[in-house]
Amino acid sequence: MKNWILIFMFICPLLIKAQSAATPPIGSIKYLDYKRSYKSIKLGSEISTLNSKYLIKQSEKADDQGRYMYSYNNPEALNFGNNVQLKRIQIKSYLDKIAAIYLIFEQEDGNKIKEVLTTAYGSDYNQSDETKDTYLWRGSFADVYLTYERESLSAMIYSDVIIDKFIKRRVKSDANQAASDL
Repeated sequence: MKNWILIFMFICPLLIKAQSAATPPIGSIKYLDYKRSYKSIKLGSEISTLNSKYLIKQSEKADDQGRYMYSYNNPEALNFGNNVQLKRIQIKSYLDKIAAIYLIFEQEDGNKIKEVLTTAYGSDYNQSDETKDTYLWRGSFADVYLTYERESLSAMIYSDVIIDKFIKRRVKSDANQAASDL
């Protein structure tokens, strides 16, 4: 099963590139799928492609889904733009591939970040409740989740849709195997 996951994870980026010969316009969900990244941190790429000088593994033990958490303290990446300085960047990897990128920021910068995301990926987002500052841009290959409704949790999360599906299938397969072993 692990071999099939690895093969599929290598083939999907090639299929994505083949589908998009031309760069999609900024302001569309297709642009999110095309970029699949925050600056030089690209979803689905090897964690080893990041500058090791700024990359710190948070734990030698994977979480319950087999992912590892890293901190990434690259000063260029911490400068979000639009007069926003990120508090920190965290990255989750799965089978040495970047599965998610967490950008943690000050709550008061939420509107500036939303403005940048709306400019980049359009206004076709889901909002959990009009009174809450929580937004989700869903692409075919990448998602972006933004929340800044609480001071304790102001974050933007890029996630790789394909890797997420593999993780869910593996977890379900593991549960099915455990159930059949009862």
